[in-house]
Parts: sequence; C-alpha cells; structure tokens
Amino acid sequence: MDSKNIKALLTCGLLFVASYSQAETLGEIYNSALDNDPQIRAAGAELKSQKEVTKQARGGLLPQINFELTETHTNLENQASNSNPVTIMGTSYGLSLAQPLFNASTWFSYKQAKTIDYKSELDFSAAQQDLIIRVAVNYFNILRANDALTAAQAEEAAIKRQLEQTKQRFDVGLIAITDVHEAQAGFDLSRVGRIVTQNQLDIAYEALQAITGQQYSSISTLKADYPISTPAPANPQAWADNALAGNFALKAVEQQVEAARQNIKVKRSGHLPTVTLFGQYQSDDNDDASSSLINFGGTPTTVQFSATDQVSKTLGIKVNVPLYSGGITMAASKQASYQLTQAQQNLTLTQRGLVQQTRSLYSAVVTDVQRIKARNQAIVSSESALKATEVGYDVGTRNIVDVLQAQRTLYRSKRDYATARYDYIIHMLQLKQATGQISPEDIFAINEWIDSSANTQGRQ
Repeated sequence: MDSKNIKALLTCGLLFVASYSQAETLGEIYNSALDNDPQIRAAGAELKSQKEVTKQARGGLLPQINFELTETHTNLENQASNSNPVTIMGTSYGLSLAQPLFNASTWFSYKQAKTIDYKSELDFSAAQQDLIIRVAVNYFNILRANDALTAAQAEEAAIKRQLEQTKQRFDVGLIAITDVHEAQAGFDLSRVGRIVTQNQLDIAYEALQAITGQQYSSISTLKADYPISTPAPANPQAWADNALAGNFALKAVEQQVEAARQNIKVKRSGHLPTVTLFGQYQSDDNDDASSSLINFGGTPTTVQFSATDQVSKTLGIKVNVPLYSGGITMAASKQASYQLTQAQQNLTLTQRGLVQQTRSLYSAVVTDVQRIKARNQAIVSSESALKATEVGYDVGTRNIVDVLQAQRTLYRSKRDYATARYDYIIHMLQLKQATGQISPEDIFAINEWIDSSANTQGRQ
C-alpha cells in the first residue's frame, strides 16, 4: 500500500473518530430520551391499557351475540337381546342475542372508565413534562460537575505551582519550613477535591445514561452569554393561580375525585332493576333411523325412529329486580363514599402543595437572578483579592495560608457562579412545569444557547 492510500485511510479514520466522539447537545439527548426512556414508555403503555379498559366497559352496553353448535352421536343397544343397535345422529345449533335496555351499574361503570381514561391522558401529559425536567436536570448536573472539576483542576495546578515556589524559597532560606508544610497540605486537599469532583462527574454521566440508555463521553456546554431575566408576570400569586388552572398532575387528581363520584353511583345502582331484551333461534335436526327390534324386559318390541327437524324462535324481555344481597350493596356504597372523601382530601392536599411549590419556585428564580449577578461580581473581587494577596506574600506582609485561601475563594466563586446559572435554568423550567406551560420548545430554546464546539470532560 502506497503512502497516499495510507494517508487517505488515516484521514477517514480521524474523521470517523471525530464524528463518533462528537458531544451531544441538550436537544439531541432529549430526542433520544423520547424513544428510550423507560418511564415515558411505561406511561404510554399504561395509557393504551386504560383505553382498552374503557372499550371493555362500553362492551357491557352493546349487544351480546352467541352462536352454539352441538353434534350428537347416540347408540341404543340392548346387551340382553340379539336386537340390532340403533344409531341416532343429531345436530343442534342456536343463535342468541341479549341487549341491555336498562342497566345503571353498567352505564355508570362506563362513565367511570371514561373518567379514568381522561385521567390517564393527563398522567401521560404530566409524564411527558417530567421527562423534560429529568433530561434538563441530568444534563446540567453534568455541566455543574464539569465546572466543579475544571475549577478543582485549576485550583490543584495553581496550588502545585505555589508549592514549588514555596520549596524554592525555603531552599534559599527566604521562608520557614512551616510555609512548605502549609503549601503541601493545601495541595493535598486540592488533590482530594479534584478526585471527588471527577467521581461526581462520572455519576452525573451515569444518571443521564439511565434515561436514554446510551453512554456519553462528553456533552456540549452552555454559552457564557445565556440570557438571565426575572419571570413574567412578576407576581407569585399569578403563577400560583396559573398552576391551579393548568397543572396536569392536579387535573389528574381532580379526575380521580370524579371517578370516585362515579364509583358511588356504580355501587348504589346495585339496588336497581335491570331490563334486558333477549332473542333466540334454535334448530334441532335428528337423522332418520329405521325401525329396530329391541328386547325390553324379555319382550321383543319393534321401535320406529323417525327423523325430527324442529326450529324454535324466541323473543322476550327479562326484568331482574334485586331484593336482598346480604348487605353487600349497602356496604359497597358506604365504602365508595369513604373513598370519595379520601380522594377529595388528596385533592385539597395536592392543591395546597402545588401553590406552596409554585410560590417557592418563583422565589427561587428571583433569587437565582440576584445570585448570578452577585456571583459574577464575586469572581471579579476574588481575582483582585488574589492578586493583592500574592503581592503581599512577595513583600512579606501576607503568608502562604492567605494565598492558598485566596486561591480557593476564587475557584469557589467561579464554581458557585456556574451553579447559580444552572439552578436558574432548572428552577425556571420547574416553574413552567408547575403551571403546565412547559413544552419541548423550552428544551430547544435552551438548546440554542448550547455551544456544540465546547465540550465537557470525559469520564475516567
């Protein structure tokens, strides 16, 4: 193989590796989660299952048609005589129809099933919104851990340089051995911190893999100029009111209350009569058989078997009035009433919890906006403080402990700033989820601010 072919193969291989290792964006991971997340697939299967339950309940209101066919082969033989055995062949078939005219229990069961069907749709919508949150949380948890690792690595490198400088100064007699020990201790602590944050990054990758079923070596990072703004409307009560009107989980609980109400009607209708229209068509056909001499009690008797062909048609109305069932119906009705009370109290609990959660999320978003501004300013202040401390150390007015602490403060400020930005995004999404307003468009809107050219660090 000549050098040109080898060069071409290497180029193709590098292109393949580059495409294979390209980091995933938030939008790409969300699309993958839609197809592979076990929770959303289970919710979809549950929805389809409930649809079939509704069809079964509706079937109780529709006609019930049955066809029955019977073939008989009968041998008559007297063992005590020499008479010839008689064989009778018969065919019987019938068609029956039953149509409920009045059955309150079946009707209310169908209405209850439709209510639960709607609740399942709401549950599925809530599961879809929850998937958005889970993908976003795990995605930004990776970015959070990545920024923490980057800060830890930078801190470790800076303290290592400081340790080397401290050793050099000690060697020429400018400082005491205690400064070397302090620098060494600071370096050891920073190394431990870097190991811990690397492990946290690995765990964050695993959590995202659990949703999509795919392994990621890196993901794309968030642009530095992601816009930060206070939520609109700037009124926590307005958000709480929207949550009470639009939250899918709350709507599902409301349908649970309605289903409990329908269940009372189902149980109480056990006292009511049922009216059914029924019809039947029956045909009996026996093949003809010749006469035969049969010995009955020692007396030979000639029996003539003739063919029969009978058709019967029946049409009628059946009324069933339950008079007493041992108290079962009454007890079931009381049980259903208690279940309704339970569902109503759960609804009240959910409403109060949702209002409290929404107002807290609104407050968290407002606080995040202020935190981001403060954290950004803290970075500027920490950088200035570190420079001043290093100058003071050079002239002897500050010690090594002051320098190490200033370095830690700077990297902690950078980590806290990144964390505040991710908290803002997550809290804003959760606030929209509380009001039922979150949608995949929110994911793709954030994805516009994902820098596909900048990737996180990989796993160990």
